[in-house]
Amino acid sequence: MLSCQDRVGDDVVPITQEFLAAMLGVQRTTVNSAAKAIQAKSLIDYRRGRIQILDRQALERSSCECYAQTQHVFDRLLGEHLAPPID
Repeated sequence: MLSCQDRVGDDVVPITQEFLAAMLGVQRTTVNSAAKAIQAKSLIDYRRGRIQILDRQALERSSCECYAQTQHVFDRLLGEHLAPPID
C-alpha cells in the first residue's frame, strides 16, 4: 500500500483486492482479511476499488523494515529519474 501510494502521489490509491492479491501472490480473501485488520486500526479506509491512507506514519511503523529498505534502494537507483522536472 505504501509503495502504491508513493507511485500514485495521493492519499487515495485506486486498487482492487484482486490486483493486490495478484501482486502479492496471495488469495483475495487474504487481502480482505489484512485490509480489514489495518482498517480496524484506523490506518486506512478501504472501500471497493480504493484505499485511502489515513495515517501514513503509523502504517509505516506497522510495516516491516523491508518497505524502508526497498524505498531507499528505489530512491538511490531511480529517484533522480522520477523527480519532477525543474523549470
